[in-house]
Amino acid sequence: MNEPYINMLGLYRALIETYKNRYDIELICHYIDEIPLARRDFENIPLRYSFDASDYFDLYRRYDYVVGPRVHGIGAAASVGVPGLAFLHDYRGSTCEGFLAELVTNMKDGPGVLAALEKGIAEAAAKSQSLSQHKKATMEAYVNKVRENIPTTTEAYGAPELIQRTTKYSLNDFGQIFQALFGSFKEISKSSIFKQENL
Repeated sequence: MNEPYINMLGLYRALIETYKNRYDIELICHYIDEIPLARRDFENIPLRYSFDASDYFDLYRRYDYVVGPRVHGIGAAASVGVPGLAFLHDYRGSTCEGFLAELVTNMKDGPGVLAALEKGIAEAAAKSQSLSQHKKATMEAYVNKVRENIPTTTEAYGAPELIQRTTKYSLNDFGQIFQALFGSFKEISKSSIFKQENL
C-alpha cells in the first residue's frame, strides 16, 4: 500500500469511529477494483457501486454530506446539491473549490480535519442551497460565454439568423448552431491539411 492510501485509510477509520453513532455512513466505490479493498478495510460499512456512471447522481442524491478524495465524487454530489469535504492529495483536488467543497490539505491534522467536517456538517443545508444557486449562475455564465463566442464562428457557416436574436436560446437553437459548426468541421477536415499524406 502506498503512503497516501495508508494515510487516508487511517483517517477514514478515525472518522468512522468518531461519527458511526451519530450518522449513517456508507462507502461509494467508483471503480470495480476498489470493491475488494473497501470490503477488506471497512468490512462493516455498507458499500455502493454501479458499473453505470450515470447512476452515481442518484447514489449521491441519497446523502446529506459527502467526504472523499475524488474530484468526480465531490463534483457529482455537488451537482445534485449535496455538499462535501474534499481531501486534497494531489494538484487535481483544487478543482473541488469550484464545487464549493470544504478543503483539507493536511490529512494528518486530525483536529483540523474534524473541525472542517463539523463545520461542513453544520452548514450542510445552507451549503446545499448555495450549490443550487452556484450551479444556476455557473450555467448562465457558461451559456453567455457560448453566446458571446459563437456568432463570429457561425456567421461563416450558416446560422447567423439564430445569433441575431435577442431572446433566449432554446436547446433546439443550440443544436442548430452546433450542427452548423459540425458541418463546417467536416468541410475543414476534408481540406488537404488533414489528409493522411500530410500527417
